[in-house]
Amino acid sequence: MHTIVRFHLNILFVFFLLFLVHTSLPAQDIRMYIFGHSLLDHRPPMIPTPSDETTVPFWVDQIAKHGSQSYAVGGQYGFLTSHDDLPPIAQWGYDSVAVVWYDENETFAEANINTIMVTAANFIWDIPAHEPHPFDGQTSVVQSTSTIFDWVEMQGDEANFYIYGNWPEMNLPNDFPPTPPTPSEIENFHNTTTGPFADWWLNYHDSILVSHPHTRLIPVGPTIARLLRDRLDSLIPFPELYEDAAPHGRASMYFLAGMITYMAVYQENIPQSYQPGAIIHETIRDSFPMIRDFFWSELNDFNFANGESRVFLPNSTAVDNIALEENAIHFYPNPSRGQLKVSGDFSNYNIEILDSMGQHHLTVDTTTSEQIIDLNTIPDGLYFIQVRNQSHQLLCVRRIIKTE
Repeated sequence: MHTIVRFHLNILFVFFLLFLVHTSLPAQDIRMYIFGHSLLDHRPPMIPTPSDETTVPFWVDQIAKHGSQSYAVGGQYGFLTSHDDLPPIAQWGYDSVAVVWYDENETFAEANINTIMVTAANFIWDIPAHEPHPFDGQTSVVQSTSTIFDWVEMQGDEANFYIYGNWPEMNLPNDFPPTPPTPSEIENFHNTTTGPFADWWLNYHDSILVSHPHTRLIPVGPTIARLLRDRLDSLIPFPELYEDAAPHGRASMYFLAGMITYMAVYQENIPQSYQPGAIIHETIRDSFPMIRDFFWSELNDFNFANGESRVFLPNSTAVDNIALEENAIHFYPNPSRGQLKVSGDFSNYNIEILDSMGQHHLTVDTTTSEQIIDLNTIPDGLYFIQVRNQSHQLLCVRRIIKTE
């Protein structure tokens, strides 16, 4: 009897320790602003839903609340050629999601927004992202994105940047609705999404990394297409996922997109205890553990050629002073009126100053522990200090502003 009692007490003690560990983990506070369109926020849907289930932020918030995380969001409709007409105009609000910014009451800088997400149109992928935009030949997808990111950085707050990779138009021979696509047309759609369409987003991401090397890409459309083609083939009727050939989604589609977005921005898997409600198709509910692990595995394998993640941010980008091994590198003052002091033990690193388009301007002498960099030779504006190790692995990027 005493042995059984001790066993039960030991089990309770273990659960108590696990409870303490779980409750001691700090909640992440994501304050997001989205430069988006209807593949992120589709309202009103063709078939009404109880709340905002045909939006990605609704589902990110539902999962965040289940995991005791903090989430607030705002955003605006349009395409990149209109989004880069700044400052932003807040348009999105939700029944149950905290609003991140009221533009009538405060400036963008005062909203403490720490996460920016942009997405391009899904019907221009036959034009490389760095070439003139079909809506405005004076800019491009890459240039408009860089303009938005530059403007956000000039507001003074550090923000993480994400590109939301959506899914393409269907280009069906018959109108949908009323005619659903055939199995071969669905297969072609998924193959396009995971093939040339996905490549377009990779090239877009690579181009923006030149000017904003801390940007991450969330491969929403290609990841969902692989799930539907390779794991759930024909198990979900197409009209249960999409309501037209644009294709705008139903609640189940935005739920899957919300799962991937949550994993990317919170950099964690969805809690095992989470379970979607009845508005989500039963196949997704029944297969949820598999889908959850499939998405998490796909995102963890979504890397550059050197093994660095395309989707998850390195820990070092979250701090002002760069912790490298047991030392730190400090840059001050920032903003600078002409002289920038760099101090620390940086003998094992390569340090360069780039402009917002990725053009190299200065290299920091790393033979001594303190340098004074003369910035008077470069124009006023936004620059980046890029730190790499001797293997040329990117460790951190620090934003600096040069003013008169």
